[in-house]
Amino acid sequence: MRTYERLYGLRVLAYCMMSNHFHILVEVPQRPADSELPDDTALVAKVRSCLGDKIGGKLEWELGHLRAMGAKDVRENARARKCLSLYEKNLAVCP
Repeated sequence: MRTYERLYGLRVLAYCMMSNHFHILVEVPQRPADSELPDDTALVAKVRSCLGDKIGGKLEWELGHLRAMGAKDVRENARARKCLSLYEKNLAVCP
């Protein structure tokens, strides 16, 4: 849980593990200004440090592939849709 807290910049305030689910209270920081956001290289490095080379490499490939296909605002769209759902998904599978 702390790994994903660090990765996504969230703060876990409280949690309760139940027999078949969990409850979590999370503080989500205000989005930084665009000038403060990491570039793709820094983002991949952060993911690698938190989740390992395999996942970091996959992210690096996906970002490069999408940009090569002409996609714009790839990270912003993904962040808006996936950040919290990925956090919850990954928490659910942590031992």
